[in-house]
Amino acid sequence: MNMTFETYMKTVHPSVQARIAKILVNEHKHSQNDVAKMFGLNRAAVSQYISEKRGSKIEFCDEVQNKIKTVATLYHRGLPKEGKIEWILQMYEIYTKNN
Repeated sequence: MNMTFETYMKTVHPSVQARIAKILVNEHKHSQNDVAKMFGLNRAAVSQYISEKRGSKIEFCDEVQNKIKTVATLYHRGLPKEGKIEWILQMYEIYTKNN
């Protein structure tokens, strides 16, 4: 698939964030407010991720799922802003390579 970065950010990235949000809330026991601050979103957006009203349409290969788990752990440990940009680019590369 020849997907532009812009298309990835509009169509795939919300599903990635939804998976990370669910891991942070369900496994690492962060509040939805905490996750919203981590992502720079409002709590309503995170609530929609958790309830699968937003960002739940895409199935991911094992490599992407493993990266999502790794990134969730990094967020849990206090991922710095520079790290967020780096992981978004890595996820784009992994996703486009496998799809």
